[in-house]
Amino acid sequence: MMALEFFMNKPMLAEQIISLEEKLGSYLPNQFSIKKIPDFEIGERKVRIGKIHEFYFIGIKRPEIDWRYQAFENQSKCKEFFIQLPKMDERDIAFWLNNIETLERN
Repeated sequence: MMALEFFMNKPMLAEQIISLEEKLGSYLPNQFSIKKIPDFEIGERKVRIGKIHEFYFIGIKRPEIDWRYQAFENQSKCKEFFIQLPKMDERDIAFWLNNIETLERN
């Protein structure tokens, strides 16, 4: 029940998770865990990363735009997203990859 509340104000994320479930044929169980790293502030933006069962997600919020989410089918795809971002130096990539690993350990 609590997990469903998590999606109440995140319809874009819920739709992406449903799409990944259908694509992969791997569905969330009746009860599943949601893990998040505390939000990071980067300038005026807030960034959040998390894990819903086996799916990963990132969210970005700007002052004039509400949260936008991107879901990933697994840890590798989430890492790939950060590695492929333009203008990211090695230290920034390492920071994000470390946070993704933290989700896996917790």
